[in-house]
Amino acid sequence: LHLHLQLAEIRAIMPSPASASPSSSAKPPSFSFANATPATIRRDAEEIRTKFVDAVDSIKKNKRSSSSRGSSSCCGLGNDDDDDATIDDAFAALSLAMGEASRSSARTTLPAMVHGDAAVRAASGAAKDLLKGMFDAALSDGGLYDRLVLASRDDDDCDHRGVIEDGAMGGGEDARFRRNVLRAMRRNGCGLMGSSKSSSDDCDGSAQKIRSRRRRIEDACTSFCAAINEHDGHVLLADDELVGLGDDIIAMYPIDVATGRRRVGLKAPDSQPVLKFATRSRTRRKVFEALSIKCQEENTPRFLEVLALRDECATLLGYASHAAYVCEAKMVGTPRKAEEFLLELVGAYGPVRERELGLLLDMKRQDNADASGGDDDGNGNGDDDDDEIVLDPWDVAHYTWLYKARSAGVDEAAIRRHFPLEHVKTTIFNIYEELLGLKFERVEDDAEVWNEDVECYAVRRTTASRKEGGGVSGDSMCKDDDDEVLGYFYLDIFPRKGKYSHQC
Repeated sequence: LHLHLQLAEIRAIMPSPASASPSSSAKPPSFSFANATPATIRRDAEEIRTKFVDAVDSIKKNKRSSSSRGSSSCCGLGNDDDDDATIDDAFAALSLAMGEASRSSARTTLPAMVHGDAAVRAASGAAKDLLKGMFDAALSDGGLYDRLVLASRDDDDCDHRGVIEDGAMGGGEDARFRRNVLRAMRRNGCGLMGSSKSSSDDCDGSAQKIRSRRRRIEDACTSFCAAINEHDGHVLLADDELVGLGDDIIAMYPIDVATGRRRVGLKAPDSQPVLKFATRSRTRRKVFEALSIKCQEENTPRFLEVLALRDECATLLGYASHAAYVCEAKMVGTPRKAEEFLLELVGAYGPVRERELGLLLDMKRQDNADASGGDDDGNGNGDDDDDEIVLDPWDVAHYTWLYKARSAGVDEAAIRRHFPLEHVKTTIFNIYEELLGLKFERVEDDAEVWNEDVECYAVRRTTASRKEGGGVSGDSMCKDDDDEVLGYFYLDIFPRKGKYSHQC
């Protein structure tokens, strides 16, 4: 997941080459993973890394990119030693190399979140770390930084270090790409001394320390997420403890043969209905407390290690704190402004929060009174004295749902009946088709996907939107061979064993 976020950032700083879109007759990329094994995952990841490293080395050695001669070789770079590239080739070659590595990485990194085999998921997680380290190494490479700074000095918006002022956007996407790449490299430790003399040595020394610590951060984060995703814990609950959930929901929990109770898993599809609908506070508390300590023993040391390493990296980069490092690249600018903004929200919404929590607490008190002294045979939480009743963390979701039902007449079960999945998908597609001038077309025969539940869709730009810049009708879903295929997306909606379990 962390690599996918990294790739999203990389794509955000890359110009989009016109040739990147597949043709209207192209098949979607294969994501079946039918033959994926830990060995093939490792092999593919290493091949991506090797090609990318070779591409970066070619840029540093000032070789001409094969893309500038019309070649379509991997990463857009050739191996000819004959011609020296012009300086202008450096950023174009880097963009092509990053784009190719990013595109190729999907087949090695996606299995970590969706594959049914634990060994393949583990290998894919390791591949994500490898490729994340590959990008980090490139974006903290002193020799590459010097090369790119040299390529930027002819830009009117750059100073002698290749620094582009934040407000300078001359040159469109190319300037934006240069600015963001150089800023990313400086934030990774390059050019810390502010001098061109021995900048490679300065950069590499600091960057090497930072890179080693960030590698440890990535390892810890990968292990943290893997522990949660692979966790198979559960709470055993009798049917009478699940009062309020409804027979259809209760039936989805398997029966534990040894105890005859229901196995309620600690992943969101299992746990959230209990926290929301179960009328017994003790039932909700059992699930909430089990969730609160899930993977605590193994993940707490990882969490603390990441905090310390992030602070150490920020210090090496000359920042007062990790918060200062993060805020610098965001709209808020500084931790002080971020804190002021949050405190302003607390001041504005604090009274509203307290008032609404008071309403929920009143409902809990009433439920306890109705439950004949709070013996927990009904809605009570077991408290004997109303004065001691408090709104516990495991009560909030339940009483929020109950407040909506009682005060506003919101029946979520009834609402769901009016929003079947296929209707919701079609309506959302229609909205975006009209808004963006696109068509979403289901691809079935040619789509090779990782599970039978997965749906592949081609994204087409309509002829009308190309010619007139307009949208299309929501019911225009028919295929037009003249329409341009921009790309594909995949829907993997239903939970299953081994799949990334967080809501996303």
